[in-house]
Amino acid sequence: MNKDIFVKLLQQRQYKAVRSILDVMNEVDIASLLSVLDDKELALAFRLIPKDKAAEVFANMDGS
Repeated sequence: MNKDIFVKLLQQRQYKAVRSILDVMNEVDIASLLSVLDDKELALAFRLIPKDKAAEVFANMDGS
């Protein structure tokens, strides 16, 4: 997933589209995508991750 497209969808409040994208991505790829977002975008995107994936995504995120 292209970061710019993902951010644009977040900014346009296209939450259903964002959730659909996150639903088909694997946890490692989601963590990688989230790692390049700013804090505001990250907080919003993380809330849209399907519940069954959220813990695994968090575990795969770089703590730096």
